[in-house]
Amino acid sequence: IDIYDYKSTGLGSEHKLSNQERRALEYLLSNSFQSKWKLTPTDYGELIDENKHAVFKAATLDAIKKALDFL
Repeated sequence: IDIYDYKSTGLGSEHKLSNQERRALEYLLSNSFQSKWKLTPTDYGELIDENKHAVFKAATLDAIKKALDFL
């Protein structure tokens, strides 16, 4: 079994998120944002509204978390 930890590969600064970009993505994951817009996360990485309509499609929350971890 091979396990790769790409966190230590050291991306160049041009690939890293700026502080403002990081804060913007963190806000999308925050309880503050989700409660303001009455959104609920699902097990599929979606955010759905009060009418059960997907506002963020499947895997979007996972993708944001991955970007924050690796960028």
